[in-house]
Amino acid sequence: MSTIKKALQELFEHSGDATISQQQAAYMKNVCIFAGVKTPLRKVLQKKVFANFIPKTTDELIRNAQQLWNSPYREMQYSALDYLEKHKKLFSPKVFLILERMSEQIPWWDSIDYIATRLIGPLVIKYPQLLANIDAWKKNDSIWKHRIAIIFQLKYKKKTDAVRLFNTIIQYTQRTYEQPFWINKAAGWALREYSKTNPDVVRLFLDEQDTMLSPLTIKEASKYLFQ
Repeated sequence: MSTIKKALQELFEHSGDATISQQQAAYMKNVCIFAGVKTPLRKVLQKKVFANFIPKTTDELIRNAQQLWNSPYREMQYSALDYLEKHKKLFSPKVFLILERMSEQIPWWDSIDYIATRLIGPLVIKYPQLLANIDAWKKNDSIWKHRIAIIFQLKYKKKTDAVRLFNTIIQYTQRTYEQPFWINKAAGWALREYSKTNPDVVRLFLDEQDTMLSPLTIKEASKYLFQ
């Protein structure tokens, strides 16, 4: 019997285009390998395969997603994330562990931002106790885990814990001019999104932290505040 990985990878390899593969890899700074399948086609192909691998339990969901993720192709890893999101009803705290592992394997903004906002975000709403896992990342040197900690509330709107958001940004942007682009950008992005819900609070935070935040963070955060 074919596995979900074998079924989908064979389709991607058959449908992939070498020129597209090179273009995709270059766009991602060559941090990962592509089969050369553009997103619209990938969605069509994975839909066919997903229909034959509907998980009945959380463990089955995790097992199938991990198979997809362990392919060398980035498109397969995108499919792994789509597969997890498609079956969010099966999420349990166990899923956090696989998401954490995925964030450590070939981490780049494309996978990290998906994991943070579309998977960890909803998972934490369902299981608030997982906030303790995110807080534990303060002792971790991974800028990608720090980015997740900053942006996982991106889609929360009125459910956003503003105190947590602001404290996390302060935590990870101390001496901010020395911080990586990915951290300063994430802080600005998170603040900009929250400013759509609570502009006065974000404006006050920017005023109070003006000397600590990078110009990039302030620029990104201010997009809707001073038009």
